[in-house]
Amino acid sequence: MLNDAEIKSLALTQNLITPFNPDLLQPASYDLTLGSTVLTIPKEVPQQFVVGKDQVTYVEHVIGADDAWLLPPRGFALFETAETILLPNDTAGKFEGKSSLGRIGLMTHITAGFIDPGFRGVLTLELYNAGPMSLALRPGIRIGQVSFHRLSSPVLRPYGHPDLGSHYQDSDHVQGGKFD
Repeated sequence: MLNDAEIKSLALTQNLITPFNPDLLQPASYDLTLGSTVLTIPKEVPQQFVVGKDQVTYVEHVIGADDAWLLPPRGFALFETAETILLPNDTAGKFEGKSSLGRIGLMTHITAGFIDPGFRGVLTLELYNAGPMSLALRPGIRIGQVSFHRLSSPVLRPYGHPDLGSHYQDSDHVQGGKFD
């Protein structure tokens, strides 16, 4: 696992995190902040969804700099990080939520916390409110943290390799699920 000095060095020399803010650097991770674009699934959806066959239509919302997104109890939405991550071919990442947010019921990823070597783009976060009260989420809040793990050697086929069908490479905004 990379420490703060290694994260800072990679951020400044190889654009590991853009923009990089030294105030968000932790001892062995980097705090990521909430972006301003949100995707939701409309309430008028079929009662059954066939994974691998059906496609979801999302509704996009943009939160103003001084506004907030209200996530009700049992509410779900996809958010983007404000930061872009660019992983070298010998480094993987792991996104985790902030414990203080978890303690009020906010889950920041349901299953997709792993970031493959070679990934480039913003992260899409799967936010779910498991708590009893609505949560007002503002762009720029610290939403989670990413840790970086150096591999013993570079991977043969990094994320984005043509053989892999990497759906989310070079994402510059929040992405809905892509099934094929």
